[in-house]
Amino acid sequence: MTEPCTSAGREWLGALLIAAAGLLAVAGAWDAGFLTYDDPVHVSANPKLASDVPIGEYFTPAPDETYLPLTLLSYRLDRRLFSGWMPRALGSWAPGVRGMTWLYHVLAALVLWRVLGRLGLGRRRFGLGVALVFAVHPTACETVCWVSERKNALAGLFGFLALWLWLADGSRLWRVPLATVAYAAALLSKPSALGLLPVLVLIEVFGGGRGLRGGQFGDRPDVRSVPELSDRDVLISSASLVPALILSGVIVGLGLKGHESFLVEPPGGTVFTALLTDAWILLRYVFNLLVPTQLSAVYGVEPITSLAAGRLWLAILLLGALVAGSLYVARSRRRALFGWLWFVGALGPNLNLIAIPYLMADRYLYLALPGFFIVAAEAVAGLWRFGPFGDRPDVRSVPEWSAFAPCLPWLVGAYLVLLGVLALQRGPVWRDMITLFSDAAAKEPRAAFAHYGLGLAHGAAWNQLQSDPTTARRALAAEEYDRWMAEWEAAVNCPDSRQLLALQLVALTVGRNHLARGDMAVAKPFLERAAEPRQGAKDDEQWRAAARAELARLPP
Repeated sequence: MTEPCTSAGREWLGALLIAAAGLLAVAGAWDAGFLTYDDPVHVSANPKLASDVPIGEYFTPAPDETYLPLTLLSYRLDRRLFSGWMPRALGSWAPGVRGMTWLYHVLAALVLWRVLGRLGLGRRRFGLGVALVFAVHPTACETVCWVSERKNALAGLFGFLALWLWLADGSRLWRVPLATVAYAAALLSKPSALGLLPVLVLIEVFGGGRGLRGGQFGDRPDVRSVPELSDRDVLISSASLVPALILSGVIVGLGLKGHESFLVEPPGGTVFTALLTDAWILLRYVFNLLVPTQLSAVYGVEPITSLAAGRLWLAILLLGALVAGSLYVARSRRRALFGWLWFVGALGPNLNLIAIPYLMADRYLYLALPGFFIVAAEAVAGLWRFGPFGDRPDVRSVPEWSAFAPCLPWLVGAYLVLLGVLALQRGPVWRDMITLFSDAAAKEPRAAFAHYGLGLAHGAAWNQLQSDPTTARRALAAEEYDRWMAEWEAAVNCPDSRQLLALQLVALTVGRNHLARGDMAVAKPFLERAAEPRQGAKDDEQWRAAARAELARLPP
């Protein structure tokens, strides 16, 4: 009778640890107000969240609007729960929204823990470790602390539920329809949940849960072999994926329509150069996952346009070495390969083949992170088995790891503590616009959007101060205005400024500022930049015409 109780106690302890780990990701910003960047549009000033708006309107696609009806429904619930009393107690109802996002994030981590168990990582050791990493990793702060990123947590919750159902050993007659419904809910929360479609396909390719729990590519004689699939099994497997494929196609169409005015040309100008650039982006993602000390709300990405680029081959060599090394030491090479493919597949919708201005972001890693740390867990498990605590007598004969293996649990524990400390440091960055974009501009000085966002923040501060009649406040307003213009000038001069949707407005504003100061020679290049037609990005004729008019008044 004691064993079930002990087992249940361990399960509850694991769940509490996951909840506490998720709390670290939001602790630094839980009581902050709404950001002025996106939060008013999506939540605090969104007229769609009013109680008299028909629910059906959420499911009606609208131009220039991301299709996420379930996320809007969740915000509407938050407004009903918190907007009445919480502003009087905390000054804003944003803490309530963050609290609910934390809940969804923790539930996503708990479901992921179950998914990892069905993949064969086990619940007590490696599966729990990966779930804890998911809950506490500093990249999750963008999802949990930024009110507008609720959609990420919901996509993770429903998406991982779909994987858990898909991996069940029962009849397809019940698990496939339920998994498809869960996948549809993930897509209705955030369209980039499309990245989980490759994971569903991979599960079928790798032989389902049984294949991933037992298969080792034949290199481990002490485990059962992968079950062979007959032609009938392949046909049934393919048919099972058809509803998910149809849903994905519909969401792709809605996404292209909703983001039509936000699309930019792929980095470097073509799909080929986008693929070259993706190699460098993937390497940066891997580094940010392993050593998340330089995370930023905005990243500057300089396109790779040639096969001769040194950055391209550096990325290929380092990624190749990491993949080969992890597969070599992995306890299960099959699961490790599955993890790598999960990582890349879940990032697929955000790898810029159809590009939006943000080529790289921490939030894009939310659904991909489990795949990478499955690889890490399998590598650690493989090294662990080489030591005296290993449970495989056929590999204990490898002496070089015997002294090192006992240290692995302590190293893993220290790594989790480090992630928790970094999450506590990362969360406060999301408290306000000045802090957020000052951090981004300091870490990514060549990122146009970092300077653009910081300029917006200083511009908002100037707008609040400039109407005050006191001399001191007017002086502060002048300082904020100068900072605003300096940041926008830096944005125009960044190498990735072409990806900035507001480039014409920014360049025109900077040019007019120099004109007002009498710096006509300095103003001219900015006005010319504003007058240029945009290719592959939003082209605003209003700002172009204004820039041409300013240029026409300049002396020859």
